[in-house]
Amino acid sequence: MMQTELSAIVTYNPIAISGESTLGELVEVLGNADYHHWPVVDDQRHLIGMLSISDLVRTLEAGANAIAASEDRRDERREAIRTQAVREVMSPRVLSIQQNESPVTALRTLLEYGIHSVPVLTDRYLTALATTSDFLREFSYGESLAACTAVSEAMQSPCEPLDSDASLDDAAMLMHLTQADAIPVVRGDLPLGVVSRRDLGVLKLQQTLHDLFGEQLPAERAASILALAASAPTIRPGERLSSAANLMIEHRRQAIAVVNQAGRLLGVVTEEMVLRAMLDAMCS
Repeated sequence: MMQTELSAIVTYNPIAISGESTLGELVEVLGNADYHHWPVVDDQRHLIGMLSISDLVRTLEAGANAIAASEDRRDERREAIRTQAVREVMSPRVLSIQQNESPVTALRTLLEYGIHSVPVLTDRYLTALATTSDFLREFSYGESLAACTAVSEAMQSPCEPLDSDASLDDAAMLMHLTQADAIPVVRGDLPLGVVSRRDLGVLKLQQTLHDLFGEQLPAERAASILALAASAPTIRPGERLSSAANLMIEHRRQAIAVVNQAGRLLGVVTEEMVLRAMLDAMCS
């Protein structure tokens, strides 16, 4: 793995959207791919910005609040949101790397800036995306000493748990107060699983779309914190970090609960922990 080129890790020809596309057009295809960020390009596929779930939620929530505050012109306001151009919502200042950069540079960029995707360019032309999922997948192959590390050596103690009946706002507030990237969810004394910031973002987007347009993301996606936590995988403390990475890829999660044989919650292992172990191994 240490000699792997960046070209062997990244996702080529990623789904990109035009800056002139509308939010309505984007909403129609949201459920067709498991993406949380979209590169925005011009007609020559030059990178001009990035659009994230956070960008969408912020814009759609503002629209929903404006509609809720006024009984008249609701349809007109909804249509204005649908026809808003992506370039008006995207983040125009984007970190990027060139295709000849090393995997170490790409992974360090992701971790240093706390992002999950960095565009890979050939000059200004969008070639690929280097994502945290790409690196997790590479780590899951178990070809480094770090991959053999026991989960117990990397996990962190769980923060205050969240009740499974809590609202998304309750979850967001607890995550803010604890400064945690992932929160264990319990039902009574029974730990169900862990939800991450990205999980909450997906649920918040789904809720906001429903409030605005009566549209939801695909039915197979979790519709509540309870459903999300109950479907989450768990891992034993003696298992390898590569197994944790594999579970994160398989279940599309950023964090996993670490439990003992009796099901008692011992800690949490996150995507960031796994990737920092990977970076340390790559630099050693």
